[in-house]
Amino acid sequence: MTMASDGNAFNKLLDGLREKFMLRELRDILKQHELGPAPGWEQLTARLNAADAALKAKAQTVLMHLYEGLVLAGTKNVHVFNFDKATTDDILTSLSTKSISPSRYAKSFPFPLLETDLHAAPRDHELVQKVEHANGDVSLILCARRTMEQQERFDASQVTQAVRTAFAGYDEFIAVKKTDYQVFDVLTVRRKLHRVEVLIDHPDRLRGETSEARCLTVLHRVMGLAPALKQTYEKNTPTNLYACINNLYDSSREGRVAKLSFRSPTHSVKREHMTSEKDLRTEAFHAAGVHAVGTITPYDVTIVWEELLKGQGPVSVRVGMSIAGLSAEGTYVRDAHIMGARSDAVVAALVNKLVSYSS
Repeated sequence: MTMASDGNAFNKLLDGLREKFMLRELRDILKQHELGPAPGWEQLTARLNAADAALKAKAQTVLMHLYEGLVLAGTKNVHVFNFDKATTDDILTSLSTKSISPSRYAKSFPFPLLETDLHAAPRDHELVQKVEHANGDVSLILCARRTMEQQERFDASQVTQAVRTAFAGYDEFIAVKKTDYQVFDVLTVRRKLHRVEVLIDHPDRLRGETSEARCLTVLHRVMGLAPALKQTYEKNTPTNLYACINNLYDSSREGRVAKLSFRSPTHSVKREHMTSEKDLRTEAFHAAGVHAVGTITPYDVTIVWEELLKGQGPVSVRVGMSIAGLSAEGTYVRDAHIMGARSDAVVAALVNKLVSYSS
């Protein structure tokens, strides 16, 4: 990205980061690189736009590196598919010989399209970029338009007389605003680990579709480039992550438990979370309760690593299901929710843990 000449060089970059990253975490990065304070997003944008050329160049390099990492990683749902070496090599060979055709999203990538351009885009996924990593892994980034709804309630006294007259007898009104946004879904092939990871962007905004359905959409789109994925698409059987819930909770060496939902042997259901950066496993009330009742059965857990990879900051993962899954036969957890991964390398390390604890 080149610096803009209109005095607003950081507007688009910081707006993009704001969609994908927490300000409190960004403050730590700014401090680490001696880029000054960030009391708020607007204040940070104004300060960097008014900075001298040297500070602007340094800030742009640091923030752009972070932003590009969040496009590949960030907060996404992950579906994991394991392969043998021959199939993995077949997929990679197919991808290495294919080039990505120009896409409507390419002109603004890695940033989203302008609102007017995005509104005209279809919901279908388009391949936008292929990233060939130094270790031989390959990532494909696919973009599409999605729409979210925001609702706001108004009492009758807050609307015009014309509205009150037209809807006489109504005490409350709900206004619905629809906003388009761009998703950056990712499919990564791990050459040495013999697996494919499908990352679903903005999982918190999923409405009218499921993470599983989006995963199949991505697989189907990439299948045209790599026919070896056809069977994976048709079988639709990602690694079952159900065992990760209890196994991650039980492993005291794996991060800290920030949130936990579980059933006790007395059939009571508990939901607990830490308001401080401490491990729920060792929190006095929780530990005493578990000691008193014996083994508990977790069905939803969030684990936080303060630094899974050196210099990459905190990252967390949530693996869970509804409590009904504890009584179901053949329980299947199809994905995990990754939060705050700053790079593809962090995603790979985190999925390594999910795979190792899935059995």
